[in-house]
This record gives sequence, structure tokens and C-alpha cells, in this order.
Amino acid sequence: MKKILLFIFLAFGILAASEYRALEDKSIVYKDENGNGKIDYIALFKATDELFIYARAYPLKFKDEQQKKVVFSDLLKVERIFDFMEEEGFSKSLGGQEGGYFKICQARIHVMKHNFDVQGEAKKADKIYGELINLMPNNGEIYAEFADFLANSNRLELAEQNYDKALNLGLKRANLGLALVKLARMDQKGALPHLEEYLKSYADDEFAKMLASSLKEGTLKVEP
Repeated sequence: MKKILLFIFLAFGILAASEYRALEDKSIVYKDENGNGKIDYIALFKATDELFIYARAYPLKFKDEQQKKVVFSDLLKVERIFDFMEEEGFSKSLGGQEGGYFKICQARIHVMKHNFDVQGEAKKADKIYGELINLMPNNGEIYAEFADFLANSNRLELAEQNYDKALNLGLKRANLGLALVKLARMDQKGALPHLEEYLKSYADDEFAKMLASSLKEGTLKVEP
């Protein structure tokens, strides 16, 4: 992996690993007043979102080995609940945004498992992101999130293509992803305009400002 890809983790705040709160199963799976088993899918989505904060980028950065083990254990628990909902047909009852977010969470689970070095997970993530793009072809966030994963798994050409699509759909943050990919491909000249365009919308991003300044001053060194 090229060292420049570490910029991606910094840019999206991945390296700041604060204390992870272990998953509480009872907050997701519970029994109603009649003793029937229920799943709080909103709590399930939130749990997946929190896990994604800690495990969306490779290499994984945790406070210690124990935190890493807890996150992986919780990831598998969440995956089992999603699998159960899929097998029982619960996912089909979710419509609109909820149904779409169900699939986004599934894709993220495979991204995270890939980052934990579980074999075959990248292909599974690719497949679901492809399905999401077919379902929501005008959603720039889907293209950008897929591009984040492609860049993080060192598939730079495909990442650039998907960032371009996100940008064409009006997603301004894709400029940062494009800049980082261009840097990873040793194209400093091509990276700077995207950084400058990104900063028009995200002027408070200190990392992007530092990177742009280093490019302008010629002090940034990119190693292959």
C-alpha cells in the first residue's frame, strides 16, 4: 500500500480512536410486552454506524488489542442480526430510505470485515455497492463511499472514476477524495485544483489546508 493512502484515514478522521462502547445486544434485540422477540432496526443501524467509525479504513487503528477484539466481536454480532433479518424477509418490509440504508449497512459490514483481513469480503462489498448504485444512480454519497473503499483497498483508477461520478452529481466532498487519489498516483499538479475546490466548501478543514499549502510550497514529498 502506498504511504499516501494514509492521508485518506486522516482526512476522514479515522485515526482518532476514542473509547469504543461495547454493543449492548438488548438495545437491538428485545421482547415486547407479549414476550415476542423484536428487532429495533434503528438501533441496529446506529450500532453499525458506530462500528464503521472505528473500522472503515485499513490499517485498523485501535487504542489497544482488547478494543480491536471487542469491535470485531460486535461486528460479527451485528452481521448475524442483518443475516437473520434477510433470511426471515424482514428487510423486504423496509421501504424507501430505510430499505436503502439496510443495504448500505450490509456493504459497510463487508468493508469492515475486509479491513479485519477476512478473505472474500471485498468482493461482497463491491457487489452490494454496485446494487446500491443501480438503485440510487443519482446519489453522489453512494459513489463517494464506494470510492473511499476502493481507494483504501488500493484500487485507485476505479476510485477516481467513482469520485468523478460523485462530483458530477454535485457532491463537493468528492474533491478531497480525488485529490488524495491523484497524490497516490504521483500527480501533485492534478491534486491541487481539487483541494482548492474542496476548501471553498470546507474552509475549516485543517488537514486539507495543510495539504494544499504543502503542495503550493513544494514541500510535500510523496513516496511510491
